Amino acid sequence: MRWLAMGFVLLSLSVGAQAQFKQRSLPGDRLPPDSWSSPRLPVERPAGPTINDEVADVRQRVDKARDSGALSRREARGLRRETASVGLLAGMYAENGLSDAERRELDGRMQVVRDNVVITRTRAFDRKNGSR
Repeated sequence: MRWLAMGFVLLSLSVGAQAQFKQRSLPGDRLPPDSWSSPRLPVERPAGPTINDEVADVRQRVDKARDSGALSRREARGLRRETASVGLLAGMYAENGLSDAERRELDGRMQVVRDNVVITRTRAFDRKNGSR
């Protein structure tokens, strides 16, 4: 009877130990669609400009405004730095894939940079024409 009780205890310990060792999936493993829960999973997005496209577009606008004299060298340099910082952040985020929150953050930062370009150009125009 003692052997039977001891065998039962050992058996229950080994079953409990097996339950603790769950096989982990490797980063390249694909899980079935119903078990996806990561915010970094590929999401179908509508076709549109990527962050890199937007960074290049804003940089081109800054360069064009600088060449036309709408921005001073100092203003253009500051706007290029802002644009470059968003580009660097996008590169860091993209290493592990963009989550929805990261994409929204980058979109928001790009909107701020675009707004700063417009505001700076408007101020420069006002200074040139004696307004305000």
